[in-house]
Formats: sequence, structure tokens, C-alpha cells
Amino acid sequence: MEHTVSDYFEAHKILAKRISEVKAMEQGVKSWQDIRKTNPEVAMAAGRIEELIEIFTWETRETDLIRLAFIDVGTAIEKQLEDISKAGLWPDPCNGGISDDFRLCRDISGAFRAALYSHGRYAPEIVIKTTATAWDVYKITTYIENMLRQLGCATFDNLLEAVTYYEKSETLLQLIFRDSDK
Repeated sequence: MEHTVSDYFEAHKILAKRISEVKAMEQGVKSWQDIRKTNPEVAMAAGRIEELIEIFTWETRETDLIRLAFIDVGTAIEKQLEDISKAGLWPDPCNGGISDDFRLCRDISGAFRAALYSHGRYAPEIVIKTTATAWDVYKITTYIENMLRQLGCATFDNLLEAVTYYEKSETLLQLIFRDSDK
């Protein structure tokens, strides 16, 4: 059976959903172990995550392709941000979406996720739309610069390292956009 990165993220969604359902049904459950015992679906979802994490820790050289794909995506984003700045414009945080939607965050994260899901065999480019409205884009450019610097001297010895790097980077990106909203 092929184990994909998307299986891992899907298992996390299922686990979170099952835990929420159990908590709603049983207000008296106090610990994680109690929840696992209470609902076999929670135990199955948690077991699936544990199984995937075990598989993802197997050492492989192919995971460096993911790092290289991340670098390609980051470099393309960095170039677009520089070109937008030189034109005297700003990247549109909504990236053409509705005004209360940080679609640019989702598009950037989605590009890195696509590179991860493809195991580095695909490095999608996103098109960053522009706006004349100024905003604090410095945090985004710093995020990309730091990512490229970290990836330049890093190695991913196994898939878990790549997944963990992606998850941390995605969380940081979401925090940056949330802070920009204030």
C-alpha cells in the first residue's frame, strides 16, 4: 500500500473531527487515553497517524527532492515580490479573492503543499496579483528569505522531516497573515 503525505493530513483531519465528536458526546471524558478508549474511530485515526509517522521516518534520499522543490517555489515567490516592489505596487493579500480572505496565504501554502505531496517532483508557481494599497509585506518577504536560507543549508533525511518543516512553515505563514490583518 502506498502511503502518501495527503494520507497523513487526511488522518489528522479525521482524528480532529472524531475527537470533537467524542468531546461533544461525552462531557465527562478528561484525558486523551480516555478518549481513545471511548471511541474506536479515534483510536483508528490516531493509529493511522502513528503508522504514517513510522513510515515517514524511514531514511530515503528522495526527500531531498522536496527540499529542492521548496527552494524552487520560494525563489519564484521571492522574484515576484521583488518585481511587484520594483513596479511600485504591493502584493494583493487577497490575491484576487474577496476582501476578507487572505487567499495569498492559502496560495503560497498550497504551492508548498503541492511540492510536498508530489514528493518534490512538481514545484508549482503561483501568480501573485497586485494592489496599489500599501500593507506590511515585509513579514512575507522576510519569511521567504528565511525559508530559502534555512533550506539552503538543510537536508531532509526522511519524509517526516519534510512534513514537519512544511507544517511549521505553514503555521508561521498563517500567523504572519493573521498579524497583518490587525
